[in-house]
Amino acid sequence: MDSIAELNHCFKAFDKIALRHGMEPLRTMGDAYVAVSGGPSPNHTGHARKAVDAATEMQRFAVDRKTSQDALEKIGLQFRIAVHTGPAICGIMESQKFSFDIWGDTMGEILEMEKRGRPGDIILSDSTYTRLGEKISAVPLGEVETRSETPMGIFALQTVDGKTGGS
Repeated sequence: MDSIAELNHCFKAFDKIALRHGMEPLRTMGDAYVAVSGGPSPNHTGHARKAVDAATEMQRFAVDRKTSQDALEKIGLQFRIAVHTGPAICGIMESQKFSFDIWGDTMGEILEMEKRGRPGDIILSDSTYTRLGEKISAVPLGEVETRSETPMGIFALQTVDGKTGGS
C-alpha cells in the first residue's frame, strides 16, 4: 500500500473514531489530522474527556495497524497526538466549497505541543490536564513557548500499562 492510500485508510478510521466520541473532524493538513471537541456548537461539558478518549483510541488504532499490517513501518508513518483545551474562533469559509475551520492561538499552541511529542505519544496541555484532574495519569514534559510568549506546561498521557506512547 502506498503512503497516500495508507494515510487515507488511517484518516477514514480517525473520522469514525472522532464521530464516535462526539467530535467534529475538521480537515487534514498534509499528513496531519485535525478534529475538534466542543464545537462547532458550544459544548462545555466533557469535551476534554471526549478528546482524550478519541486520542487514546486513535493511538491504539495506529499501534494495531503497525503491528498487524506493518503498513505504517513500510512507509515510515509515525503518529503523535496533541490535545489542548482553549478558546478558538470557528466559522464557515469560502464561497464555492464551504469549509468549516478553526483559528486562534489555541491552534498555534497545539502545533507547538505536537512537535514536542515522541512517536506514539499523546501530549496534553496543562489546561487539558488540569480540566481532567485526577482522572488520568501523565508525565510532565516541561514547557513550550506560546504565541503570547507565555510558557505552557505539557504532559505525556500514560496508558493503562503505565507507559507513554513513545516509551
